[in-house]
Amino acid sequence: MHKLINKILNDYKEEIQIIEESNLNDFSNIEKGISISRMYLQKLRICVRENDFKNPQEEITFFKKQKPYVYSRLKFYAKLHSFMTHRPAGTIKSQQEFIDSEIKKLQESNRRNLDFIKYYREESTVLDEFYFLRGNDKINLVSDTSHFYTDAEFSTSHDNAVAKIVAYDLLINHYVQELSNLRDICLGG
Repeated sequence: MHKLINKILNDYKEEIQIIEESNLNDFSNIEKGISISRMYLQKLRICVRENDFKNPQEEITFFKKQKPYVYSRLKFYAKLHSFMTHRPAGTIKSQQEFIDSEIKKLQESNRRNLDFIKYYREESTVLDEFYFLRGNDKINLVSDTSHFYTDAEFSTSHDNAVAKIVAYDLLINHYVQELSNLRDICLGG
């Protein structure tokens, strides 16, 4: 299954790179990013449903790194769509305040999950069998109970949390770039 997953991911990276290099202030590009990400997430779902992982480590890698790569971008484009919908068209100052408040919301959400974020960023592995193997979660390690309502065949207790971390990093980088663009406008650059 490793080769099938890598093929899907490589095809996805090729397609999504075109979107990533496009104007992300254009709704049609954001919508393409959502559409492509959804399509490839579905391809991964079918691949996992129809094939078996050869060992627990392959399953952990899939749910810790590979699925979140696609899922995080879906979350990124969906949040970016919402951001673009709600962004004020007014003054540069009002836009800066709006972007600052969006960054604060993401940072606040991250603060509530600091332990897991630290675990993920430090590339720890000691709890991987509980976080990233299906059906192996420990209730006391699950901070997001929405996991219990997800597709048990295609999710673990923490693959969504990893996708959220990556998506928020992408969003914060995008927002910081937007602030920089607004400052350049103010400075006449």
